[in-house]
Amino acid sequence: MMTIYEYIKAKQPDVLTKLKQIGLLDEENLIQRSGEEEELTTAEIISLMRHDYWKRIRGAIRQMNTRRVIG
Repeated sequence: MMTIYEYIKAKQPDVLTKLKQIGLLDEENLIQRSGEEEELTTAEIISLMRHDYWKRIRGAIRQMNTRRVIG
């Protein structure tokens, strides 16, 4: 999963340059990810995708009753 900063850095590096020039982007204050992605096992993925973990609320499908947050 990419952060917005990483996406813009890859797709539109000129936008980052402009933001730095006008003072709206300070790289010292950016949150750096640790680089350690959490790996889910197949059993965990299957348990999270079970039918009773999902519920439709006002037209949107939401994940319910989870002990683990993805993302």
